[in-house]
Amino acid sequence: MFPHEFDRYRIMAFLLRQAMLGESHQRKITQEELAKRLGVSQATISGLAKKPNRATLIRVATEGLKLHPRTIEVLLWLFEGEEYQPLEESEINRFLTYENYPAAGRLQAPAELRAHVLFLIEQLLVRRHDKGARSVQTRMITDWNEAGQLDFRDELLRMEEKPGQRMMFAKYPSLLTYPHSLHGQSARMGDLDPSEQKLEAAATITDRRREVFVTNLTKFGERCIHSRSSLLRYLSDDSGHRLNRLQRREQVENMIALLQRYDSYEVALADAEPETELALKSTVAACLRATERDTYPNQNPIICGPLYVYWYDETTIYSFYLQFERAWDSIHPQYRDKNFVVRWLERALYDTA
Repeated sequence: MFPHEFDRYRIMAFLLRQAMLGESHQRKITQEELAKRLGVSQATISGLAKKPNRATLIRVATEGLKLHPRTIEVLLWLFEGEEYQPLEESEINRFLTYENYPAAGRLQAPAELRAHVLFLIEQLLVRRHDKGARSVQTRMITDWNEAGQLDFRDELLRMEEKPGQRMMFAKYPSLLTYPHSLHGQSARMGDLDPSEQKLEAAATITDRRREVFVTNLTKFGERCIHSRSSLLRYLSDDSGHRLNRLQRREQVENMIALLQRYDSYEVALADAEPETELALKSTVAACLRATERDTYPNQNPIICGPLYVYWYDETTIYSFYLQFERAWDSIHPQYRDKNFVVRWLERALYDTA
């Protein structure tokens, strides 16, 4: 699901916290009570979200929380990643007899384990929504002036600096994938005519975002979903994008180079073109914005509403996260295969030359 343990541990900790709440979603057992039940320190329980050991995790999940073995195996998969080992007979017998959990019912394939993680998250979100009103942590940037342009860039930087994988659903490649020759283009502010000082401030923020982007590609990876029709239009002569045709082609060429250079940088090619664009930072932050204007018949449309909306509450973020994963899974595996995507992009460059 994620190449880096940091992201996997976040989901594992989320599932454990929800298990401690119980099905009624009321506080069923505290860390102190769970530690007392198992005869361990409270630090052992609180440390589960950081770096548990297998035996402690299984003991907490079985003796402490009475979780189903399938849920326990999902937790182990998130914890161990590529080194995942299914529950052994002796480990299963802590909770129920091995005969009651035959091999035919085991979740061992990564695709099965991943699907069950999403199933558990979905069930937890349904339970939360059924409880009615909830608090939401959000920030909305509505000003399209110079201050707003700097503000949304700064908020994006703060979000992207958080550790973890970035996930995006957007029409076009991110400006963070611009080659070095196009870096100055990202400081532009639409139809505004900002001062040199504002342009310099915007460029400084974006340069820092690029540094974070490259660092995180190496450490956490990134997954993006772009529509095939959007990308073909992006490379065509009649695109109304702010970059000219040659510049857009340079960016796609650079995106191909990034895909080939970074193992954990992935792009999926979708059929549908998004009405809005979503960016997630692991499971801790999300933002939503309108798509690029070039799809509008009028190149100077009336614009109202927010420039960007950011969310930081757990329920909203996990709801967006689940939507992203469902969208990712709905794309044919061929259009998620890195080698195929690279060949498709190279062919698109050739066909639109």
